[in-house]
Amino acid sequence: MSLLIKNGEIVTADSRYSADIFCENETITQIGKDLPAPAGTEIIDAMVAIRGEIRAVEDGRASREDNPLKHAPHTARAVTATEWTHAYPREQAAYPVRSLVSAKYWPPVARVDNAYGDRNVVCSCPPMEAYSEKAG
Repeated sequence: MSLLIKNGEIVTADSRYSADIFCENETITQIGKDLPAPAGTEIIDAMVAIRGEIRAVEDGRASREDNPLKHAPHTARAVTATEWTHAYPREQAAYPVRSLVSAKYWPPVARVDNAYGDRNVVCSCPPMEAYSEKAG
């Protein structure tokens, strides 16, 4: 099994930098920038980016109240609006990882009721009885 970690954080005794990490059979075989992913390779990108955004808040480089995670997901309407009031750039909101530039799903709505809405999903479908009445 192959695994490619995009934009991972490499920490050595005397340096810290960002690079891709390629693993085969649970062994790191290559570290570098923009490593290719052979067919069948699992790619981890988003979780690394999310951790980086969390670290930016922890380190004080990003505001606790106004950061990409706090306002995610960003809708196409929000990103293309004339007015942009956030401290972070639109591009970071629209494409938090490079792979999304060519394969982006634009959510139709942002969060509903913040974290409460994330944990308590409400179905707006008709009840099952409505379908059985029509079939009968």
